[in-house]
Amino acid sequence: MNRPPRRSGLTPEQERQRAEWARYAAEEQARRQAAAAARQRAAAERARREEAERRARRAEARRLFWNRFVLYLIMLGLIFAIGGGIFFFSLHRTERRPHPQEVTYLFGGEWTADGKTVVEPQAEMTLNYAEAVHAGVQYCSMTALADLVDLSITGTQETQKFSCPSGEYVRLTVGSASAEVNGDWLTMDGAVLLRGSGDTEALWVPLSFVRDWMQGVLVTLEADRVHLALDAAEPLGFLLKGSPTALAVDEKAEFGDTPAIPFKADLSAYEQYMNPADRDAYLTLINLDNKLDGTYIPSDLTKIADTRKDGRATQQMREYAARALEAFFIEMRACGVTDVSVTSAYRSFSYQTQLFEQRVAMYPSLPRAEAEAKAATVVAVPGSSEHQSGLCVDMHNLPSADIAFGNTAAFRWMSANAHKFGFILRYPADKTEITGISYEPWHYRYVGRYHATRIYESGLCLEEYVAQYRASAHN
Repeated sequence: MNRPPRRSGLTPEQERQRAEWARYAAEEQARRQAAAAARQRAAAERARREEAERRARRAEARRLFWNRFVLYLIMLGLIFAIGGGIFFFSLHRTERRPHPQEVTYLFGGEWTADGKTVVEPQAEMTLNYAEAVHAGVQYCSMTALADLVDLSITGTQETQKFSCPSGEYVRLTVGSASAEVNGDWLTMDGAVLLRGSGDTEALWVPLSFVRDWMQGVLVTLEADRVHLALDAAEPLGFLLKGSPTALAVDEKAEFGDTPAIPFKADLSAYEQYMNPADRDAYLTLINLDNKLDGTYIPSDLTKIADTRKDGRATQQMREYAARALEAFFIEMRACGVTDVSVTSAYRSFSYQTQLFEQRVAMYPSLPRAEAEAKAATVVAVPGSSEHQSGLCVDMHNLPSADIAFGNTAAFRWMSANAHKFGFILRYPADKTEITGISYEPWHYRYVGRYHATRIYESGLCLEEYVAQYRASAHN
């Protein structure tokens, strides 16, 4: 059955208003949709512009990088070009002014008036340039010179004493740059060399030693010729006249019957230094409880001839310690240990402070007090370092100090013989709790033979020995 359509019950006016509101709502929704679409388009445009700007910045950065890189390459090329030019120019200059292939040595005779020839030289020898100039130092034969000026020669093959008729002398040791002249010491420009064998064996010394320190000898030097002759106007001798030296202690009379030490080398000239007359003068204990004043500097610092030749400054020790160390090295070489050298000896208070602070800085995560305590087991606190005393030395044959040195044949010889020269191994592996310093097989301390022998034989460290020695002295 069909029903008639329902009426809304609205008047025509109400129907019109309703339609009007529906149209208005539709238009409002359309406006909102259009505004949202416009905002989306604007956002997309901003994003596009920002991306374009980023790409432009990246492109500019790449362009700037490549410009700088090209400039760097150009500068590097210029540096290499200039350096190469200087290098080749120096080669060219060297080729234009080469050193002579041979050097002739003339002993005795006189120069002629033209100053280019020698009349009746007593002896003549010719060496190639590499033999005449060793390590950049001009050498001459001290043995041949002794024959010319009538110097007497005594001693062993390793250590020889050249004496003038007046009694003045020089004592030279093979491998050492130190020369004993009339009881005093000086350092030459190079170490003494032993050349030849049998009848031709001779000691060679830096020519500068003869020129600067010998009296009564004329030295004339040319590029390919060296002439040595007597100077009639001067008495034969040495410019260094020496000074009174300390007497060696008589161990037998002072300390009982002590057997003589059978050294391979002739170390008689060093006995007074290895065995000082004042046997307690070098027993000073230096550690955290016994510090040196920051202003302390030894007054008798002496250069060490056996400093490692790697560009470092020549190391120094107090005089007696330095001379005893020289004997140590002479005997060491005579026994076949030839690769050990000195890397450190005297250090000033300020330098020790610098080393200590560098070590503290290696523990940035620790509080200052803990970092200092940890650093102090490896590097002595300023004032507590034996290096400031000038009585200790670091020596080994490694690129740098390392406990691995304790496993070498060189260390075994040194630790077993150091006491004979007045030295002790200062920081043994089994005494770290007492010394407060970790094991250092490269660190040796000079105390003199009397105390060094007793420390070695007792197995005590210096702290223990000094305590016992002081206690016995008070009893």
